[in-house]
Amino acid sequence: MLVLTLIESGEVLRDAAAGEQQSIGRGALGLYDPWRMCDYHWSPNAREVFLALPRQEVLTALGHEPGAMLLVPPRSVLAPILSTQLSQMALLLQSPTTLAASEYATLLEQTRSMAMLMLHNLGKQFLSKPADTTANLHQGRYQAAIRLMERNIHRHELDATAIATGIGCSRTRLYAAFAQQNTSVMQTLREIRLQRTKSLIEQTPQLHLGALSWRCGFTDQSSFSKLFKARFHVCPSEWHKHVWSRTNLSPSPL
Repeated sequence: MLVLTLIESGEVLRDAAAGEQQSIGRGALGLYDPWRMCDYHWSPNAREVFLALPRQEVLTALGHEPGAMLLVPPRSVLAPILSTQLSQMALLLQSPTTLAASEYATLLEQTRSMAMLMLHNLGKQFLSKPADTTANLHQGRYQAAIRLMERNIHRHELDATAIATGIGCSRTRLYAAFAQQNTSVMQTLREIRLQRTKSLIEQTPQLHLGALSWRCGFTDQSSFSKLFKARFHVCPSEWHKHVWSRTNLSPSPL
């Protein structure tokens, strides 16, 4: 799924590039991809309305990948109408007895259809623009770098220089490709490594933690454990016990 949101109050800060944050305030519409890495920080009074949309339908309507987040441009004449509809739906849902369940379902479907119509309109505007060759090159380098990282996470010496050499570009162009995705090279590599170790913990009940972290490119087990806990809010050993206790297996000590 992709998630369409309307910020009704407060603000959200998101990482726009290395060392930068973008403030998104009241009335902003955004399209989020939950699978893309990004840090979000909500103000204490922030309130949003969410609408989940089928990924393939969104991609078909837009005609291209939405990126980490697509802020709906002001030129979309349907954006204010959709914002009003989302706000009204949120108010109605706070009083669940106001309408029958079938009536809520009808309104929700109408809201979804309006969202898809707006995205289709934005897609047509995108296609009417001249092709952005630089953006296409950045996207290609980004995807090539991701594939190289996934194949070589066991290499402890893997860094931006090695990745740039591996995909045949300069470090400057590599950094630019990742900045376009609102992330950095080493942040992405760390995330891939952490996700791989988490997956191995879930699959291998008797794997030694030191061997596991080394296998995924971490040279220091203590640093790995701290990174794992910071990312998943649980220690590797605790996650291991949690996963394997659900299978009625007795996990070996890590």
